[in-house]
Amino acid sequence: MQVYSLVIASLSMAILWMLGKFMARKGVAPGSFLGGVIGLGVIAVLALLILKPDFLQQMWYSFTVLLPEGPRQSIEEAKPVLFPAGEFSFIVVWLNYGTGSFLFLIGLVLFIYYVRKKNEPEKMLVVIWTLALLAATISMRRFAYYLSVNVALLTGLTAWLMLKFFGFRDEARQAAVIADVPVKKADKKKLRIKERKSNPGLALKIFGVVIVFIVAFLPDIILAKDNAETPQFMPTNAWYESLTWLRNNTRNLTAARRPIMPVRYFI
Repeated sequence: MQVYSLVIASLSMAILWMLGKFMARKGVAPGSFLGGVIGLGVIAVLALLILKPDFLQQMWYSFTVLLPEGPRQSIEEAKPVLFPAGEFSFIVVWLNYGTGSFLFLIGLVLFIYYVRKKNEPEKMLVVIWTLALLAATISMRRFAYYLSVNVALLTGLTAWLMLKFFGFRDEARQAAVIADVPVKKADKKKLRIKERKSNPGLALKIFGVVIVFIVAFLPDIILAKDNAETPQFMPTNAWYESLTWLRNNTRNLTAARRPIMPVRYFI
């Protein structure tokens, strides 16, 4: 199945790239691309249904893993991240991400806005990557580990936009813009003086740094300290002692058959 999946994924990317190039050459509206993707998806599903129905059934089963039912719901990592005990709770999200739980959502919305405003479709990969992992994490909390990268990136974007609000600027980019302006040296000097005057004072910047620290860093520092002192979701001492006894007192019944890979109980 892995080989088939790799081939299908590779062909899909090539076909979608050619479809995008064709539609751009013909001047088709960008919104029609989604319709083309859905149409190709329907054709691909029908083709697999006729030619390889067992493979299509395996693919469907792979997706149903994200919606655990029955005994699988007893696995802690397989539970929905917002319903860890069967009722809505934000505790798992907060323990995983802290203030990044909401700062990254703000960053995601702003990132989508800037991508559309500046017409940078190549950056949509970050959006699709984040939305896919977000959906998987909502379904099963084990994907929270993978989403942490996106949370960190988009939380950093939100923090930087907050700093920009308080007067921080990309000095290197502004210097490059001024250097590229086709004017005389005297005019460039005036531009630099004007830019320097338009920048806010140091006090406002320091205030902005303090605000960002209080919002984005301080709660997470306190949360990390509390988790280090009283870890959450850790086995009890009785559970640990039971596993230790099991490891020390269980006979290795398969050692004779598989001496290279003996059975062990990891704690």
